[in-house]
Amino acid sequence: KNTSGKPSDFDLWLAHYHEVTGRTSITGNKEARKAFAARIKEGKTLEDLKNATVGCQSDGWRVQRGLNEPLTILRPSNVEKYISQAVDTPKTGAAAAPSKYDTTTRKVAA
Repeated sequence: KNTSGKPSDFDLWLAHYHEVTGRTSITGNKEARKAFAARIKEGKTLEDLKNATVGCQSDGWRVQRGLNEPLTILRPSNVEKYISQAVDTPKTGAAAAPSKYDTTTRKVAA
């Protein structure tokens, strides 16, 4: 339990998730926190997991069906794929990510 008064890495990731997906009603349930901790223990960084969020958001099929949830993103079978999708996401054209998140600057577009 974090008692320092500073947000935990999970809380920072969840705030990023809210920015990227716009799904602010999603909260950090116990399973999502456990999955996050497991990925960190495996050597993933907070930045890696933020990139995985961006990569999942670029998967229009999942987004349209509401499957861009924390557990989906943090699942061991998905996280590497989503990290690489964030790096490879084109910024323009028909294949552009359906997100207001700019994967180059890592900021939400105005």
